Amino acid sequence: MSILDRKKRNAVISLRLNEERVEILERYRQSLTEQLHRPVSLSEAAFLVIEERAEDIDRETLRSQLLKNPTESLWKIRRKWETEHTLSIVEWDVLAVYVQIGSEEQRQEPPLLRPAVPSRESYLGLLEALQAIYRNRKEPFSQHVWYYFANLGGHDTEAELSEEDEEQRDQALLDLMALRKKELQSEDGWKYPGSIGRCIVTAIHEESIDSRRINQVLAPYWPVLWRMAARGHWLRFQLPVRMVAPEPSDPRERRKFPPPIEARGVALSFADGGGGDVAFHIEFRTPRNFSYSIPRYPALVEFRAMLEEMGNLRGWNGRHFLAVISDNEGTTEAKYTLWPKQENLQIDCNEKEWLRLRDLFCQAWEKPEIVERMAALQLEYGEQG
Repeated sequence: MSILDRKKRNAVISLRLNEERVEILERYRQSLTEQLHRPVSLSEAAFLVIEERAEDIDRETLRSQLLKNPTESLWKIRRKWETEHTLSIVEWDVLAVYVQIGSEEQRQEPPLLRPAVPSRESYLGLLEALQAIYRNRKEPFSQHVWYYFANLGGHDTEAELSEEDEEQRDQALLDLMALRKKELQSEDGWKYPGSIGRCIVTAIHEESIDSRRINQVLAPYWPVLWRMAARGHWLRFQLPVRMVAPEPSDPRERRKFPPPIEARGVALSFADGGGGDVAFHIEFRTPRNFSYSIPRYPALVEFRAMLEEMGNLRGWNGRHFLAVISDNEGTTEAKYTLWPKQENLQIDCNEKEWLRLRDLFCQAWEKPEIVERMAALQLEYGEQG
């Protein structure tokens, strides 16, 4: 039913408008009078102005309320999706805000910073999600093509958008998305595909897709969207998306830690890192008698990546660790030197110790208790490395 045909409400409010706004309202009143072929009062015109934007006003209000408590809101959004596989359009708005942060801010791009976060696979998933939203938009031709084109780096290509031809603009954007996807899939390496996150924010908010349809469209991309949103929350607040205390049904509460594992003088044990995290304790036994602990998930996953990749590198520069390989005087073995960036500490290992430590981490990551805990922690911290 058109808002012009709805019954007038009985509530009465008083508005104080300046002269310019009154003139605008008067022009709108005259237009309505001509459309309806009956007199329209200034108050009725004012009511219809508000009524026309009621849904948008309500959406913005609810979005603002959810963003006031982002940790709780995102946690509830995740729980709701896991149990119902459905979100309101406002909840998608909020999720998209943190998807943008997670996908665009503080990117780690080798060789300046390792490992690559967000990963190639994550950018591919986000790009496919954007394509899915764009292809399911309500209007045949989007009013935001220029915005998407610019944020995906279209002006750095030979493609151009027509000022008059909407079909050409639509096809040029689809071609640009296909190009960015092909570049991400290239075996010769890949590069940052552009500001996909802000495109997703705009597409969800502006392309007039209702919540039922957008739940269907984005269901296949939930894992990557959530990883980016959780990462965005962590970047903003340095906190995981979790409630203060884990629920009794949480898998981390149901499983014990695996027993310590050891390999010729290097031992690895596991303990509660606080708040649901798991701490890895590394011990170099006699004659060194030295230990080092990694209590948080983001540093743990980077440490593991560093152990795996340093065999093909001469150095490592990550968010949490710096490491170099150098010649070890008096021996043919290389020396590995590690500096945790948040601590005034230097750890020297010979090549055998490094390889033993790498093997212990590989073993640990295969333990059922650790597998389950790492999966739970990834949902709380998002993509890390």
